[in-house]
Amino acid sequence: MPNGTCYKYAAKLLESHGLADISDPVVLQQMLTKHPRRRSAMSPVIPGLDATDRLVVGISGMQESYRGLKTDKAQGASPWKYEYLIPLAPTVPFVGDAARQVLESHAWLASSFANGDLPPWFYFVFCAARCVPLRK
Repeated sequence: MPNGTCYKYAAKLLESHGLADISDPVVLQQMLTKHPRRRSAMSPVIPGLDATDRLVVGISGMQESYRGLKTDKAQGASPWKYEYLIPLAPTVPFVGDAARQVLESHAWLASSFANGDLPPWFYFVFCAARCVPLRK
């Protein structure tokens, strides 16, 4: 089968079972079983961690991480394969600034994410997108 036909067949197969109906009590129970409510509230600050302590992810750390990625893989719900990230960490320095600016942005995002600097809605959406399947 040509690639386009395979994708259409796979999508048709997935869609033939329909989307999960969150008003269905059976689906709701399945989701509660998979993702139970937290027993107690979590502190937004890690005990023993000084509020001035900050995690800084540098460009070299991002390059090291990206160089170690396996090909033909993707993390989570993102359609981005690792092959899109690996070129951002070449063993030869960049000639232009565009790719370096992307890497700097990734390092900023990683640092901001790890330090809790992003808006609360971001963490909610980020975690929800990885935990809740769109198709049932």
